[in-house]
This record gives sequence, C-alpha cells and structure tokens, in this order.
Amino acid sequence: MTALATGDAARSTVGSRRPFAAVRFAPALAGYVVVAVVLLAAGTPAVDLLRYTLYALLAVMLPGTLVYRALRGRPHTLVEDLAMGAAVGLVLELVGWAAFTAAGAPGWLRLWPLAVLLPFALLPRLRRHWWVRDHTPVPPGWAWSLAAVVAGFTLYLSESFLRVNPVLPTDEGQAQYIDLAFQLSIAGAATHQAPLDVPQVAGEPLHYHWFGFAHIGAASLVSGVDLPTVFFRLAVPALCALAAVLVAVVGWRVSGRPYAGVVAAGLMFTVGEFGYENGIRQLFGTQATFIVWGSPSMTYSWVLLLPLIAALGEIVGRARGVALPALGRGAWVLAALFLAASTGAKASSVPVVLAALAFTGAVLLAVHRRLPRACWSRPAWPWPRRSSPPPCSSPSRATG
Repeated sequence: MTALATGDAARSTVGSRRPFAAVRFAPALAGYVVVAVVLLAAGTPAVDLLRYTLYALLAVMLPGTLVYRALRGRPHTLVEDLAMGAAVGLVLELVGWAAFTAAGAPGWLRLWPLAVLLPFALLPRLRRHWWVRDHTPVPPGWAWSLAAVVAGFTLYLSESFLRVNPVLPTDEGQAQYIDLAFQLSIAGAATHQAPLDVPQVAGEPLHYHWFGFAHIGAASLVSGVDLPTVFFRLAVPALCALAAVLVAVVGWRVSGRPYAGVVAAGLMFTVGEFGYENGIRQLFGTQATFIVWGSPSMTYSWVLLLPLIAALGEIVGRARGVALPALGRGAWVLAALFLAASTGAKASSVPVVLAALAFTGAVLLAVHRRLPRACWSRPAWPWPRRSSPPPCSSPSRATG
C-alpha cells in the first residue's frame, strides 16, 4: 500500500509539472510571434519567413549548440545553450561557407551542417549532447522581460529601418539608405566568391570587415530566400534578437545574477543614448538604432563579442560569489573561435577586447599588488574535487 501510494504521489507530481513544462517556452514563442508579425507587416513573404526560421534553427543553432555542449562543462540554462550555440553556429558557418565557395560549389552550402550533425549522431560520446535534461530553469520574470526587450526593439526597428528602407522602392518618396546598396553588393559577392574582391572592381581584394556579409550571403544560399529579402528584412532583426539574448545570458554568467543580464539587455536595446536631433529614427542614439541596420557588420560583431566576454571571463578568473557552472577547458576553444571570427567581423573588435583585458589586468595590479599567473596563463577550470576555490577566486584575491 505504501509503495502504491508513493507511486501515485510521484505520478501526481509529474502530472502537476506538465502545465509548467508546456508554458515555459511561452516567452520565447511570444517574442518570435511579435518579430514575425512585424516582418510580415513590412511585406516579408510568409514562405520566406518560414524558410529563414528553419535555416536559423537547423543550419545555425542546432549544429552550434551541439558543438557548444561538447565544449562547455556542466550545463546551466537551456537559453544559454541555445544562444551561445547560435553564436558558435555562426562561426562554423563561416568555415563551411569558405570551404564550399572556394571550391566553386556554393550551391551545396546547405549541406555543411552535416559535418557536425553526422558525428554527433554516430559517435556514442557525442550523441549524449542531443538531449540534456539537467538545465537550470530560468525565472519567469527574467524570460518575459527578455521577450519584452526583443519585441520592443523589433517594433522600434519597424519604424527606424523596415518602413523607411523598402526591398524595392516603388515611388520617389521611398529611398534606401545610401550605404546599404554597397553592403548588399558585398553580400552578393559572397554568394559565389571566397575570399572577396571589391564588387565594383574585378580582381581588387576587399580589405574590409566582411564576415557579416558572408553570413548574409550564406543565409540566402542555405535558406533559399532571395538575398535582398534577407538583407533588408530578415538578417538585422534576427541578429538583434540574438544579441539581446546574449547580453542577458552573458550578463547573468559574468555577474552571477540573472536580472543583471536582462537589465543590461534592456539598457542596450531599449534605452541606449537618447537623442532628439533626428526625430524618431535616431531617438535612442546611433549605437542602438542606426548602427544596427546602417552597419550590419557591427550587429554581426556583437553576437561574436558577447560570448567572447563569457569565455574570457572564465579564462581570466571568476569573481567571488558566482556559483554558475564553469565553462571549463572549452573556454579556451570558444575564445579562439570568437576571436578568429571577430577579426573579420569588425575591424575595431579585437583592439577593444585587448584594451578591456589590459584594463582588467591594471585593476587587479592596483588592487592586489600583483597579477596571479593563473588569471592569464590558464582558464578557470571546474573545481568539483577541491575544497578550496580556484586561485583567481580566493577570498583574498577576489575581484568582487
């Protein structure tokens, strides 16, 4: 009788959790619905939106998440796995794009995810990364707040970018921003050429941060959506949404406080720098509204720099009181991947990272009178078997 009662109680507990499991993805779905409605209202064909969504999920997020799970230590949240995985997927996509395009077979680029999916499906040691059960649930307020940031900024993009930059102008009152035509030509060159030449001068190498435009070209090739639709409608809102999620995820990981991350996302994407000199189009300043679409390479660089911050934070050392699972030795590989991709994403990315590392080192030297070797020579490995904290996180040397 006792065993039977225990079993009934267990089944009752499982049954009571099903509604929560069914609604935990509601914030993500709500955010996606808002983005989809905005894009459809801007004239994006529904079939193109579906194709691009499948491309983002199956050809970027899925392979990237598998590789990220193989590199990081214990899991934290599912949102972190998917967001960091999407960033890893963008880096892997660059490798696939370069290989297929340089070989003269850009039309076969949609097969590149198989280079990741097949090993993870066939090798027993990798197969376990397809399904991870022990994620930490995110606070509902955190999830809904982040969904609101994504939805709110997408609505703002509809006024500052989508409405005023038609895919194909139909009258004299419509005009695309002057730089976008040149950037579109770079993305067009990326659909058939690697490395890139200046599109307007045959044989002239393009010395420019063009990885973001290679991504846009690859997205068109893999999804089957026309390049102008990807460029003027789909890529920028998608990259902005991913960047907002990464700000929240990385802010949580670095600070150890979930709401620090989502507040940072809100400050970056819905507050920015208030400026009234150019009306609604630049109400939130140049960085948060104009740059994200006037320079897609900047937006693309964000989704590489944000996870780079998380990886470097593990390598340099953790602040005291951060109890999140460590990335482990994979932090070095992740840092190398994101640094390599950042070199061609935006020319200023790597110098800014180096300056930030130098500033961190200077603060450590000023506060603690020395820079522990462990903070710059090796990452903060997981320490499950040690009773004492790692060198960079000891109470006497904590950075706070």
